[in-house]
Amino acid sequence: MEWIQFLEVASKDLDKDGPLLRAILDDVRQFAHCTTKEEEEEEYRLDSKAQFAMGWWFFAVHVQEEFVKNAVEYMHTKDPKARDERALLQYIRRRLKEQDSTATIKFHSKRSIFTRYWTWLMR
Repeated sequence: MEWIQFLEVASKDLDKDGPLLRAILDDVRQFAHCTTKEEEEEEYRLDSKAQFAMGWWFFAVHVQEEFVKNAVEYMHTKDPKARDERALLQYIRRRLKEQDSTATIKFHSKRSIFTRYWTWLMR
């Protein structure tokens, strides 16, 4: 299977938010039963090369397609309104907020999280 760049994260405190994000994704893996104990395959990984700019750390979260599929299917069984990966993103955001995290998280796209900020900075 291929790795898909799924999320982009911006954090002011990488030492706090990195392990917190890992714990949340580990919880998702457990409740969605993505892997069995015999198969300890990685379902997600954080980008090893975080970039630091203007007080923020930027990094990506890469996932296996099955990870997202299983998580969304599980969330749909609990809440019929959860129909796609937006439910997973909402869950991760909610958990980060509960832990008083300053991290900003969004789906991967061609536009950066801070496009407007960079545009303003380069004027």
